[in-house]
Formats: sequence, C-alpha cells, structure tokens
Amino acid sequence: MPLPRSDYRYPVGYQQDAVARILSQLTRYRGALLIASTGLGKTVIATEAARLLRRTGAVDRVLVIAPNAVRREWASHLEAARLPFESANHAALDASPDRSAGTRTLLTALDALQPRTLLVIDECHLLRNRGRRSTGGRDERSDFGSRDDRDDVGGRERVA
Repeated sequence: MPLPRSDYRYPVGYQQDAVARILSQLTRYRGALLIASTGLGKTVIATEAARLLRRTGAVDRVLVIAPNAVRREWASHLEAARLPFESANHAALDASPDRSAGTRTLLTALDALQPRTLLVIDECHLLRNRGRRSTGGRDERSDFGSRDDRDDVGGRERVA
C-alpha cells in the first residue's frame, strides 16, 4: 500500500485512542460508532482507521454516505490517505432511482458492497426517522420525551 501524501493529517493523542477503540469495536462487533463533538476530528479518526484497515488487508475500499456539506472534506482526507473510495449524499437515500443519478450510483455501490468494504455513514443522526411525516409536515419522533420537552433548533432537537 502506498504511503499517504504529505498533506495527510495523522491523528493526535486523543484521536489515536479513538482509532484504537474503533479498530477494537470493528474486530469484536463488526461495526463501530464514533461520537465526538464538533471539531474534534471525526473525519481524521475514521480516515486513519480505514487506512490501518487497508494496510492490514481487512479493507479494500471505503463507501462514505454523508451530507453534501462534508463530502468534499471526506474526499480530501481519503485522497490524502490514498484510499480508494466512493461517496454519496444522504439525499440519495430519499430520491427515486428513476429521477436521481446520485441514487442510482449509491444503489449500485451498495449492491457491490463486499466484505472488505468499509461503510461510513457520517452525521447518521440526520437519517433518524426519515420518511415519517405527520399531516403537519413535521417529523414524527419516536424518541424519549414529549413534543413539549423539545425545541427544534436548525433541524436538530434540543432536550430542555
């Protein structure tokens, strides 16, 4: 496997700990969940985990499903790591394959998933309860608390 490019961002201390945890969870459970605050380098952490998995032969490629706002950042990190990857927009999950080239591309990529493809879903909380609409056009929620206990803030919920 070729070395990363000179612009590759290696993880720092706490990020290295998170990479080790991800690798351990993937080995133990065949899946992992990375939760960290904004700006702590989740993309750096996940890219390093993918790079190490590729180096050991556990992963051949990466498929990233993410909001368009961060797809360019994912591409930059994965290209710097010299990892083969594909990416798709979250919106491709909702669109009709008859109307969306992005949806057709994503479906093709999902159909081609192999055991050695690492699937990364960034901002997965944005996918919660998709497609469930009430007559008022607001998302129905099945999580804890009543509607009165929550405020919608920029598309996210805040528990009071």
